[in-house]
Amino acid sequence: MFKLISELLRLKDFEQVKHAIVLKNDTSGTEIMNYKQITIGEIKLTGICLAVPPKSFGANHNLTLYIYKAPLNKETLKKIKNKNFKGSLQLIGKIKEIENEEETQYIEVEFTQFDPQNWKSFYNDYTHAQDTIQDYIEAGEAE
Repeated sequence: MFKLISELLRLKDFEQVKHAIVLKNDTSGTEIMNYKQITIGEIKLTGICLAVPPKSFGANHNLTLYIYKAPLNKETLKKIKNKNFKGSLQLIGKIKEIENEEETQYIEVEFTQFDPQNWKSFYNDYTHAQDTIQDYIEAGEAE
């Protein structure tokens, strides 16, 4: 018997995984506190790829990332402004690769200090969402 597509889809499958990231370049002492200027490109087992404002980092720079669940409420935004990062997932890493474009810098960060269990949970949120999308694409191609 055939099932309607509406019977197969769940709203939860289409909820976006959203996080806000602010970071500090520990090598230069500069910070990117406007989370809207940082986007996630790829999540890795022990690292992350980000798009950041141009000229934010140099080769082998060290940085600290603070990751929050989005959307951010006013209280969290106030904490960030005051450099209080409590409640964030904190990761320390080193720039592994850089690609510079006129309006964006793409960086690959390899973590050097982080809580593996907390990172694994974060990583699983993203990979589960990606796997679900991939399953729907493959199911559509099979028909």
